[in-house]
Amino acid sequence: MFINAKTFKNMSIPFSIIKKIKSSLKLTIGEAVSSAAVQGFGNAGISSMNSQYISAYAIAMRATNSEISLILALPLLVSSVIQLRAADLIKKLGSRKKVAVLVGLVNILLWLPFIFIPFLFHSNQVWWFLGFFTLITVFWTLDDPAWDSLVSDLVPLRRRGKFFGRRKLMGGAVLLATSFIAGFILNSFESNIFIGFFVIFSSAMLARCVSWL
Repeated sequence: MFINAKTFKNMSIPFSIIKKIKSSLKLTIGEAVSSAAVQGFGNAGISSMNSQYISAYAIAMRATNSEISLILALPLLVSSVIQLRAADLIKKLGSRKKVAVLVGLVNILLWLPFIFIPFLFHSNQVWWFLGFFTLITVFWTLDDPAWDSLVSDLVPLRRRGKFFGRRKLMGGAVLLATSFIAGFILNSFESNIFIGFFVIFSSAMLARCVSWL
């Protein structure tokens, strides 16, 4: 593990608390890996540079070039504006953990209608797509300030660079692997592409459940 008891030896922290901190930090590694899998399978709520499958999903619904541009730009704009109120949400709920848990749960639930758009909505699919994708993006990023500050408080200042660097490295490896797997799945369902999207986005939702837990 990246953090051991020696890290805390000069911090006058009880051993029982150190054990809890180490356990929490192990869980953040699992959260990083599962979050990376969400990005690899779903490419949702990250950035337009990581939205190749989102774009492909929209194209399969016969989205125009203008609509695709809107899909890639509007969710990020809305999420950036709403994130400015993230501190107010923390104050209202009184706990950074509550914010992360609540926002994460809503994000999971939003995946369900997004996955079933081709099967539930037979008209205006692209606009339903835009609405749900915008909400997914908002609730993917809304808890970032609360979550990042919460985790940072657990890592001693002199170890943060190493800890978060390795955490990012592991997440990057999973992101790359799951992106390739998602591409292989879509290629395998080329004759029924919406089933392929159902599989990869369901995998993203499952990974988001693991991240939330």
